Amino acid sequence: MQLEARYFRAAVIYALLGLLLGIHMASSQDHTQMPTHAHLLLLGWVSLFLAGGFFRLYPTVQGKLAAAHWWIANIGILVMVPGVGLIMAGIEGPGVPLASGGALIVLFGMAIFAWLVFRATKRA
Repeated sequence: MQLEARYFRAAVIYALLGLLLGIHMASSQDHTQMPTHAHLLLLGWVSLFLAGGFFRLYPTVQGKLAAAHWWIANIGILVMVPGVGLIMAGIEGPGVPLASGGALIVLFGMAIFAWLVFRATKRA
């Protein structure tokens, strides 16, 4: 499977999860998980879909580092978002280290992606 397809597939899974969380919040009229909803949609749906689009536009950048970014970004999202959810639910004990650790993983992944973007567009 092409790398950009992996990004697009992961992105739509996060979009579905984010939409389900939004529907749950609306139907229960409890919007305390709004930050969790926002992180899930922005980091998962938007960021990964845009990264997939970037790799579609710049296929020469695809390689081991781009594949590593996919893994790192997804791990970061899967650690950070539940941590944010726990914090918003008032369970800060495990929530804070998960959210903080996940945020650092996401930051590391974004640094890799930034390097790939600057490398690919240096001649543009």
